Amino acid sequence: RSMDAGQTPGCQTPGCGAPGGDALAARDAPGLLALPTEILVRVVSLLPAPEDVARAAICCKALSAPGPAVASVVEQALRRRAARAQRALPPRLPAEESSWTQFLLWDERRARVHDDRAAAAARVACSSTHSLTVDPEGRVASFGSGLFGCLGHGDEAPRLEPRLIRALSHVRAVAVAAGRYHSLVLGADGRVYSFGEGRGGKLGHGGCEDQWEPKVVAGLAGVHVAAVAAGDDHSVCLGADGSVYSFGRAKGGCLGHGVKHSQGVPKRVACFRGVRVAAVACGPDRTALVADGGALYMCGDGRAGALGHGGYAPCFFPVIIEVPGGSRVRVVALGAWHTLVAAEDGTVYAFGQAHSALGLRPGDVGPAPRAGPGCGLGPGAGPDSMEDVLVPTAVSALRGRRVVAVAAGDTHSAVLADDGTVLTFGLRTGGQLGRADGGEAPAPVPGFGPAPGQARAVAVAASMGVTFVVGETPGTEQEHARTALFSFGCGDDGRAGLGHQGDTLLPARLTIGIPSKLTALEGGDDTSTVRSSIAGYLHDAHNVRSYARVEAAVVWHHQCWCH
Repeated sequence: RSMDAGQTPGCQTPGCGAPGGDALAARDAPGLLALPTEILVRVVSLLPAPEDVARAAICCKALSAPGPAVASVVEQALRRRAARAQRALPPRLPAEESSWTQFLLWDERRARVHDDRAAAAARVACSSTHSLTVDPEGRVASFGSGLFGCLGHGDEAPRLEPRLIRALSHVRAVAVAAGRYHSLVLGADGRVYSFGEGRGGKLGHGGCEDQWEPKVVAGLAGVHVAAVAAGDDHSVCLGADGSVYSFGRAKGGCLGHGVKHSQGVPKRVACFRGVRVAAVACGPDRTALVADGGALYMCGDGRAGALGHGGYAPCFFPVIIEVPGGSRVRVVALGAWHTLVAAEDGTVYAFGQAHSALGLRPGDVGPAPRAGPGCGLGPGAGPDSMEDVLVPTAVSALRGRRVVAVAAGDTHSAVLADDGTVLTFGLRTGGQLGRADGGEAPAPVPGFGPAPGQARAVAVAASMGVTFVVGETPGTEQEHARTALFSFGCGDDGRAGLGHQGDTLLPARLTIGIPSKLTALEGGDDTSTVRSSIAGYLHDAHNVRSYARVEAAVVWHHQCWCH
């Protein structure tokens, strides 16, 4: 309207008071900018989404313009939103960024991709030998085989039940990753700790020595890491700025550096400069990366067609994988020789080794994906009627369900629907499907879902012969809903965390007494035990955040009082 009237275009925020348009006529009237800066920051910080903050910055120059020696209102609001969400920020603006506002907006959007379900999934990691988990207070527990020190307890003894890693008692962890015989732990401060087998340099310490207790990866100093992933013999770290670093054995090109030799210290994947990566995942010798825009990249060993590029050739640099219909990828999971992808619309795509873990029906696979056998994995690759699926193919058996998370083991898979239902499919050796029926096609696991009396699943994880589910159990009028970790499948070396080495055919809750916090009894390393719910998930995701904010405020006031 102001431009039609011949007035000078300016800020369109009602009552802003910035020069231009109708605001000139109301310059003497109290407006938005008459409020104290602290109030403005609070108002902007409470906008529903980062897109709303971006619109405020564009529409009102006074909100986006920095003052003398002080950040703009929008930047201050974005920092407050990051603090409220407990997202640590780098001390200096990354070199690739033009402004703090731009970086903070992207950082929040990236964090939103990793929603509560993804955060829960990051706190549970399992491999073919051992498992790790993190409680809401950031304490890490491990169980399973202890070979090469992969449990972080300073020895090789297996743990049949979860045991707190005492060497990490000073670390507030936010994510874990488990390779075959090594482990990664990500601290809230962005630092990465590694331990276990050092072959090929996968611990990132510059050598191949085994590490019996957690040690900081010094090669990532100056990088604020936001996510970690581990394969059999390699590791991948995602920086908060979207950069990717990898180290370890480069078998099949899984490091993405274009070389075959091992990398003993973290090295940035150069081909992703200018591309923001939002998520990473690893298989035995493969790596998957999801760009901020939903594009899927993969590199590594191409056997069984598990890279999805239409053949069996390895890829030494990440290549973009075409998903049908140009679907934007939400999450990806890499099994031994198959891959699952969930798109933003909830559709699941599968490709790789021909067996029932793909969940595909004969009619799902057309001429292009069925390019013929040749995975080189030997007999037993799959049913004679099926061939390796070489490109992403929609799983029709899951049509009608909006899948928000996927997990892939060696020969089975699990998916999580948005209503809290878990469906499993694949070979059922050891009970990893968690259901009594004899079918291998996708079917719900009993006990999880939206029905009364069921636990609403919020995350799934899978490895060789075992499946984990994080589920919310209904609360009462006196307490909030609680979440716990369930497992089913093979119990070799205690990988299922249930206190024995037998197979478990139906979901069993990993509970070692109450209260629901991971608490180690004082004593020697051999007598220290965990007497709690394994995951230590006290409340649902919303209440965890609320509790953390209250706890932070109490700690802050206590520190002020002490000083």
